Amino acid sequence: MLTDYVPDDYVGPRNQPPSSEYWFGTTTFGQDVFTQFVYGLYPVFLVGILGGGLATLIGMFIGFIAGYRGGMVDESLNMLTNIVLVIPTFALLLIIAAYLT
Repeated sequence: MLTDYVPDDYVGPRNQPPSSEYWFGTTTFGQDVFTQFVYGLYPVFLVGILGGGLATLIGMFIGFIAGYRGGMVDESLNMLTNIVLVIPTFALLLIIAAYLT
């Protein structure tokens, strides 16, 4: 790994600023913040890669169906996709309009 410590170990003095020994400093319990950061990267990257891969597969599947069937199926899936993409923006616009009035 990139660090010599385990994230749960109390390795140094408390509340130390960043230094050559503790790159991101230590917590109030004396735990190395850089070690916690490095160990936290794995699940974050795993969720991002799995989520991106799943979204890609779903999008490809829907796109293949729309392209193969064409006509009304294509138009329906296109309209559904546009609605799903507009909903978050519409909600944000409603919130902004409520604050401006």
